[in-house]
Amino acid sequence: MFGIGVNKDNTLNNGVSAAFRRENLSVRDGKLVMTAKQEAPPLAGPSEPRLDSVDFHYSSGAVHTSLGYPLRNNMYLEVRLKLPDNAGGFCALWAMPNNPFGTPADLFEIDIFEFHANREQTKFYSGIWWHDFERDEQPEDLLGYRARAEDHIFVTQQEYRGHFPGHSAHFQGGSVDYYEFLTVGLKVSAGKIEWFLAQDGPAWRSLPYRTFSGGTVRARGNHNCERYGGHCNASHLEWQRDVPSNLDARVILEYTLRDPLWAGGPINNSDLPSEMLVDYIRFYDLPELDPLISDSKLPLPSDSKLPLPPSAPAGFTSHTPHIDTLLASEGMTLTDTHATPWCGPSRYSILSGRYPQRGRHPVGTYEPEPDCSNQFLDGQASLAQVLRAANFDTAFFGGCRGYPSLGHAATL
Repeated sequence: MFGIGVNKDNTLNNGVSAAFRRENLSVRDGKLVMTAKQEAPPLAGPSEPRLDSVDFHYSSGAVHTSLGYPLRNNMYLEVRLKLPDNAGGFCALWAMPNNPFGTPADLFEIDIFEFHANREQTKFYSGIWWHDFERDEQPEDLLGYRARAEDHIFVTQQEYRGHFPGHSAHFQGGSVDYYEFLTVGLKVSAGKIEWFLAQDGPAWRSLPYRTFSGGTVRARGNHNCERYGGHCNASHLEWQRDVPSNLDARVILEYTLRDPLWAGGPINNSDLPSEMLVDYIRFYDLPELDPLISDSKLPLPSDSKLPLPPSAPAGFTSHTPHIDTLLASEGMTLTDTHATPWCGPSRYSILSGRYPQRGRHPVGTYEPEPDCSNQFLDGQASLAQVLRAANFDTAFFGGCRGYPSLGHAATL
């Protein structure tokens, strides 16, 4: 299922400082161990793009899925691992197309995560890169590219590549400790890619920290133009891209070493050897769900309408549907999920999972009533999370009203 290195030929990007070797992969206590270490004398190995032989003063480990085990649409990938702790350590979980000669707009690199293992400049970031374009999608005077076909080019000048989510790719992390075991996940469903991260347990139980559903993607910008004689003006470039319906990609997990400062370097030899531990790599097939299409609206029961507040604008006649009552009328039974407390806006609750009377309320929501026992407890899921797990999105439109008689003000 897995091969050594980031591709079937085990060639290396010219930006890395370590060769990938089978000897640097081992199993200990049921976990895959990737070890980075110094090499003396140096190892000779092929480096892209010209496959010249290069001397590597370090070695490390990487694996990739073979052609029989691709990442496809309607799949969920999850990896639990312990990242290394060494200056110059660079880890990545990413996916690349198995067929580089397909439709350019459908070819992209998914960075499930990249990690700089230097405690002085720790970075964890995720996103998508588009390297392939039709020739007329790029400027005529573009210098850095290779032709794959008559009207298909692979852009080597990074500033001209498409990038999502632009420059704001860093995950802020919250309470996640990157130097302890953590779980990362990627879900590819119909027209959507979602990224997940959790310290413990399955990552999909947390809310996605990044989502791509298609749209406008932009060029990386105007950095490092001196590599091309100062010729670089890509900040205005943008393209429309979607999640392809025929995704077929190899998944790569690597631990390497990089010397540049931007990649977490310089390498500190006193930190070596260093290890990355992998508990598991799992692929799950997801059901293909047809879009929910309805040619009629659900009737609102008479008891599912709330009265309008006195402050409602003149002529405003629409009532707010009591969402959980409406769902109950259609046969839904709520067990460990909650839609609405007695004074909360249903649609806001469905979207955010924030409940005025269930605790965990952020600044700006209602304060709980005295002796309130109807709390939103650990292990209970919001209706939004349940619907998301079934591939449905929820949204909130409009505002809500306060209860001045109870000392409350409007919360939105």
